[in-house]
Amino acid sequence: MVDMAHYEALYDIRHDGLQALKGAKDLPAETARKHLRRLDRMPHCLKVLDIYSEAVVANSVAGRCRPGRANARLERLRAAGARRGDMRAYEAFEAKVTAKLDGLNMTGHGFTDRSLADADPQAVYQGVRDLISKLAQMGYPAFANSGTLLGLTREGGLLAHDDDIDLAVMLDVTTDAAAARAFTELFEKLQAEGLECSIRNEGNAIIKLPSIDGFEVDLFPAFGTRRRYSIYPYSRRGLRYTDVWPLKPCAATGINLPAKPETLLAANYGKGWRTPNPRFTFPWAARKREFAPFLSKLAPAP
Repeated sequence: MVDMAHYEALYDIRHDGLQALKGAKDLPAETARKHLRRLDRMPHCLKVLDIYSEAVVANSVAGRCRPGRANARLERLRAAGARRGDMRAYEAFEAKVTAKLDGLNMTGHGFTDRSLADADPQAVYQGVRDLISKLAQMGYPAFANSGTLLGLTREGGLLAHDDDIDLAVMLDVTTDAAAARAFTELFEKLQAEGLECSIRNEGNAIIKLPSIDGFEVDLFPAFGTRRRYSIYPYSRRGLRYTDVWPLKPCAATGINLPAKPETLLAANYGKGWRTPNPRFTFPWAARKREFAPFLSKLAPAP
């Protein structure tokens, strides 16, 4: 049985957040963070409730903190409304969130004042082509991936609500250990070529390439056998090599695409990838567990 004090605290925290969304109450960032820490400690049976998600979102937005968590909870509310067949409550709540954000974008990466809707598309396309060309010269085929692939395939251009650029690089290896070595070697070669980049290899596998028009560029590894091909982080041996190779140029932009974009997008976003969902939240924790054998070999020794 849940202590009534937990319910009362949840309602109080939610009320504070909702009042702040409406502008009826000031909610300092430290108070919002304190509320969120208290929500963290609540029992699981409360965390599945819509009012819990509303409390998280309202306090996160009002306090400008934990945007990734808030975005995930907002997606839960959207999905719950869709299951009920009634989106009115969700749409009213999201309208309050949007008003409180006051022009900011809330994504898993943070609260940002720019999205790709603000970018110069031609500058972005040229920058992506240049990076892909550079990788090709070094012997590494690369292609549009994740959000960038989704935009090019579904929208015919950039994904307006996205705030970064995603590419994948094909590593000519089949095992986790070899892929870990090859990805690290690629990073070292890029540095030797004079490119300003960094690598996230502690519990992750992303090379941060030079930004384009102020937008970050993430490079992810692709590797495996012909029948069990992987693209980190969304498909662990769930693809075939022929889903990716041969690469083909996008007719509108000239950017490399995988052989079967729809197959990769379904693996990344699910069967509903054709329906726009700005609140899509990638299940990082679950996917990292699937890729643990690879990530454990990539991570630096303690």
